[in-house]
Amino acid sequence: MRDDYDRDDREKRRHRFPWWKKLLIKAGIYVALVLAAAIAILIGYNKMKAAYEESIQELKDEIRSPYEVSVDFGDVILGESAQQKELIVMKQDAEVPATITKSGFLDFQAFEKSQVVIYHGHAQYTVDLSKITEDDVIIDDDANTITIMIPEPSLEVIYEPEHTQIYDESRGLLAFGDIEFTAEETKNNEMKAKILLYDAFTADAYATEQANKYAMLTVQEIYQPLINQAVDAAVKAAKDEFAVGKYYTVRAKIKAD
Repeated sequence: MRDDYDRDDREKRRHRFPWWKKLLIKAGIYVALVLAAAIAILIGYNKMKAAYEESIQELKDEIRSPYEVSVDFGDVILGESAQQKELIVMKQDAEVPATITKSGFLDFQAFEKSQVVIYHGHAQYTVDLSKITEDDVIIDDDANTITIMIPEPSLEVIYEPEHTQIYDESRGLLAFGDIEFTAEETKNNEMKAKILLYDAFTADAYATEQANKYAMLTVQEIYQPLINQAVDAAVKAAKDEFAVGKYYTVRAKIKAD
């Protein structure tokens, strides 16, 4: 009887879990394992791919070296020179004494009148930047310098008649009244004043030396930031992290005549 009971129990359990259900369960387990393995492989592949691409990029970065952008400094300098043209580099005041004479009747000394005056004016030293040519821009890549050869400052004398000072007046024995000049005489006196002032400035070697010095300094101050800006703009325009700029020091020298 015990054997019959066990047999019936096994029969019931067999009918409760038929073979096809077991097969489905096993198949589901296999599929889940396969999917899990596929997902793991895919995740691992993506990680390996990312690591590979990163290593390739690092390798490229190591192999690729920075390069210097190209800048046409001649165009930068000549373009600015065309705009600047006359550049005032120095002004200096001066005064010169003189004696002006008014001739009298028949140029006799007895009718002559004269007076001592002090002429005032100032000198204006200018550099014509439009005269700078391509040959005047000297680039030294080894020293990282740009030398601009500029013309010597030209001297312009401005006479200031309103500041003229009149001092002692002398007359001949037969000369009477104040000195009065004709329009032509006044014009000649002004010309004389300009000549005296010009001679005073040209005779001042120190003033000429200072004008040259200020001319060179002023030109350097004008062009140095322009050169730096041109390099910065070229680097930015390259849109490349490996693009670098090479900066130059601007110098100015007076051209020999």
